[in-house]
Amino acid sequence: MNSPSFQTRRDSAFVASLLIMGACLIWPWPDARAEDPTPVATVTSDCGGGGGGEICVENPDCGDPLPDQEETRNSWSPNPSIDLGNPPCKPTGPTLICVGLGGYAYSISGYSDLDTYTPQKRTRTGSYDGECVWHWGAWSGWANDGSAQQAGDSTSVTAWHTTGGSITSAGVLTAPTAPGTISITAGIDDAPASVSAPDVGTRDDSLVLSAPLQVTVVAVDRVQYRRGGIGDFKEIAQPLRVRLGEAIEFKAIPAPASAAWPPAKPAWGGTSGAAGTGDVVSVTVNTASTSATDYKTVTAECGNTVTVNVLVCEWVLGVHSTKGAGTPFLVDGRPPGHAWISASKYLNATQISWFTLGLWPDEHLWIQDAGLANGAGTDVRVSFDGENLGGIRRFFLLSPEEKQALDAYVAQVQDWTYWFTCASFAHDAVQTTTGIDVDADDILGFETPRELGEHIQDLEAADPTSILNPAAGTPATPSSNSFESWDWSNH
Repeated sequence: MNSPSFQTRRDSAFVASLLIMGACLIWPWPDARAEDPTPVATVTSDCGGGGGGEICVENPDCGDPLPDQEETRNSWSPNPSIDLGNPPCKPTGPTLICVGLGGYAYSISGYSDLDTYTPQKRTRTGSYDGECVWHWGAWSGWANDGSAQQAGDSTSVTAWHTTGGSITSAGVLTAPTAPGTISITAGIDDAPASVSAPDVGTRDDSLVLSAPLQVTVVAVDRVQYRRGGIGDFKEIAQPLRVRLGEAIEFKAIPAPASAAWPPAKPAWGGTSGAAGTGDVVSVTVNTASTSATDYKTVTAECGNTVTVNVLVCEWVLGVHSTKGAGTPFLVDGRPPGHAWISASKYLNATQISWFTLGLWPDEHLWIQDAGLANGAGTDVRVSFDGENLGGIRRFFLLSPEEKQALDAYVAQVQDWTYWFTCASFAHDAVQTTTGIDVDADDILGFETPRELGEHIQDLEAADPTSILNPAAGTPATPSSNSFESWDWSNH
């Protein structure tokens, strides 16, 4: 039988056991795995003497292995390079411009840039050592993780280029001063785009040049003229002579010769009243020139300006002969035919008067029959029967000074002789007035209507004239003299 004290101690232990068992039922005993099935890890510089990089697991039972680590990045490449399209894009803007002018604006579109990148990935694994220290292995090499992708990049024109003239960074051209053809190109580049770690590679493309735009640079080469809207345009010998009030067409010839004109070019102007644009303009000048240098100008402009000096004339001189090439030297013992001059005055394209002047001796039967023999007076007859504006003839426009020279010439006392015939008078009138030699010298130096007529025919074959279409070129400076003026108002 146990002693009371022993029994008491045993009862006390039993009670204590029951208490402990009850406590266990209410508060379970801690279990490290259930509490932290994935142990918390920290990176230290030196854990367990491993030299850094180890993972120390606080749970002495080490726990589950840590999952593999991975890193990602993009590998960039500028290929394909900047895309100019198909066909390659080129600048847009004027393709016909005038020499020396500025303000021609150019732009370009149709280009793009898609940079290429490839996703990449690398991984590493680790393990615990005997002391539950986690050690990471080396990273694997980078490997592509999917197909290549493209991303748009910012591009812009960074430079403009021209083979002639100059062009600003904004694409505004000033044309060269010589006509011809130039090329304009745009330099296109992408904006600097940095690649930040961990990405690698580059996004920068090389600058590329666009396809060239060919531009024709045009100038006014010269100006031609035409009367009455008939026939071809003719070259101009300066100054151009026109009748007062006559409508003349002017045509600008471009350089290069095959070029078309830029819009609204050439532009016409000048003191003649010429105005407008386009290759042809019609001008009517109703103010006569007061001197041989009182020009009414016509200008054509396409960067450069070509000026035509127009001499507006009121008087037309004609030289006439009834005979020409193929006529015998003598018929019935004397040179056949007659030669004379005419003068016609115009006002606003209308002939308001005309006269003929010829040399007839007093002894001529027609003069005697007409009662015009005047003894010592001049043998110059005005508007004598049989003289008109016909026959073999050529016409010249007279400047005011030439008109004065003609007045002075016919005002002289002129006597007909074998050495100074009607052909001599007509020849000298033209040469003294205009400086042009319409040769009348025949056999032995006699001046005859047939020789004068033959040379008129030669001139007309090269440059036909009429009373409404006189020679428009520039005669030589007329000879000067001190003879008194002929008063046309009396005839």
